[in-house]
Amino acid sequence: NSMDYAHRDIKASNILLDRNGDCVLADLGYSRILPQGEKAMTYVGTLHAMAPEMINREGHTKAIDWWGLGVLLYEIMSGNAPFTLGEDRERTSILINKGIKAVHFPDAVFGGVATQGKKLITRLLQQDVTRRLIDFGEFKSHPFFETVVQWEGGNVAGEAPDFNRELGDLDIYEGIDRRGKDEEGASNNDMFKGF
Repeated sequence: NSMDYAHRDIKASNILLDRNGDCVLADLGYSRILPQGEKAMTYVGTLHAMAPEMINREGHTKAIDWWGLGVLLYEIMSGNAPFTLGEDRERTSILINKGIKAVHFPDAVFGGVATQGKKLITRLLQQDVTRRLIDFGEFKSHPFFETVVQWEGGNVAGEAPDFNRELGDLDIYEGIDRRGKDEEGASNNDMFKGF
C-alpha cells in the first residue's frame, strides 16, 4: 500500500511461497494504482473477502486491503472464513455489512494467547473505514506478533528459509515467465517492478 497500489483481492489462495520460502502476493489482476485519498468505484474481488464499502459500491481506498488482511488472518487462525454462508451471496453480504459485530470468535481457537489475534482481527474488520487499522507500523507492533513473527533480524527476502522443500525438476516459474512476454519476447512485467 505504501507504493499507492491496492491489490483488492487479498485472500489465502493469492498468497504463495516462492522457492526461498518467502510469501509473495499473487494474482494482480484486480490491482490498481490508488493514490492516497483517492477512491475507486469498480466492483471487483471475491465476495467472502470483500469489504463493506466494496459490496455497497460506495467507492474504496487502499483500506480495502487491510480488511482483506483481517479476513485472511481469521482464516489462518480458525480454518474458516469469518462471513461466508455457503453459496448464499445475499446473506453473506448482509453479514459483511455488519462488520466485526457479525464475526464469531470460538474460544477454542481465539482463547489464551490467541486473544491478541482476536484483537488484531477486530481492528482490521471495522466496517467504518476511519476506525480500521490501516497503518503498517501499528500493525507490525501489535502485541499479537510478539511471539509469532520476528520482524527484525529474522529471515528477509532472499535469505535461506528455516525449511526448504525439494522441488526436483519442477520449475515453478516456467509458465509465469512465458505469460509475461509480449509477442516480440520482451517482458511486460516492468509495471510491477518493486511491487
